[in-house]
Amino acid sequence: MKISAATLIKKNFIKILDLNLPKIQKGQVLVKIKYSSICHTQIQEIMGLRGKDKHLPHCLGHEATGLVEEVGSGVKKVKKNDKVCLTWLQSGGKKAGGVKYLHKKKIINGGPVNTFSNYAIISEDRILKLPKKNNLKRDVLMGCVIPTAFNAVFNTLKGTTKDNIIIFGTGGVGLACIFAAKKVGFKKIFALDRVYKKLKVAKEFGATNLILVKGNDHGSYLKKYENFFQNGIECAGNLELMKNGLKTIKNFGGKFVIIGNYPFKKEVKLDPWNFIMGKIVSGAWIDEFSYDKKFFKFYNKFKKFKWKKYFGKNIYKLNEINLAIQDLRAGKVIRPLIKM
Repeated sequence: MKISAATLIKKNFIKILDLNLPKIQKGQVLVKIKYSSICHTQIQEIMGLRGKDKHLPHCLGHEATGLVEEVGSGVKKVKKNDKVCLTWLQSGGKKAGGVKYLHKKKIINGGPVNTFSNYAIISEDRILKLPKKNNLKRDVLMGCVIPTAFNAVFNTLKGTTKDNIIIFGTGGVGLACIFAAKKVGFKKIFALDRVYKKLKVAKEFGATNLILVKGNDHGSYLKKYENFFQNGIECAGNLELMKNGLKTIKNFGGKFVIIGNYPFKKEVKLDPWNFIMGKIVSGAWIDEFSYDKKFFKFYNKFKKFKWKKYFGKNIYKLNEINLAIQDLRAGKVIRPLIKM
């Protein structure tokens, strides 16, 4: 059986290849992919910003929905015809590892999850069965952005004072954080971005106060907010914004959560007094995480998410993957939805 897959051949070069599908092994699941999306982690991977890529050429994608076509031996979580969510997050099930496809006798690598194709072989520990009342377009977001944002707000910031919070960056993760912050009961939700259109969308998702920054001079815009916010989440992946954002967090217990992806081995200098004065800095994940234990909790909180506004009107085809990437990088879409 042959499949069509968007394959990263080298840095900044993706090509749709017809790949030979190997026989599925123990702990693997063959999935017919229905919809997938792209996040900035993959953009960095494509651009070569995550360090040396030892697996080229390889398949891409780590969030999708689809239908189970076949299960390998030992698989218990899903069965044929189940509707499923595919995710980079580990959960229960066999850890079957990656897969090796073939293109004209050349090996094309695929990780435990790969989703930019019409069919894919997935490790059981990267699959979650969807509830009966599902939506295969919307539920793509349960593979990456929703667990990241929801875990940051519902778990990492659990028990914090709900007076205010600032979300730095109103892209895909930022909007999901704003949605979660409203749901959990934050009184004031500030959103910061350089693009006014994105801030308008942020208001629809629950932001109460908007901060429009012109250019890259975040520091001058944030100076009046130093030691002001009880909570902050950095979603932009901008090191200078992270540095200046930390200054806005209150001393003696203010919490600053860092979600944004940063270029490999890039560093930033921080004033140690931020830590001496009791500011708490962490990532979205503060404990060992098995997604299947929180999937349905997050799913229930996700039901009223404005996913149509989030994806926009355009749905891309697999052969338009490079256009989808281009539009995401240019800020034309929050997240592209790709139909296989």
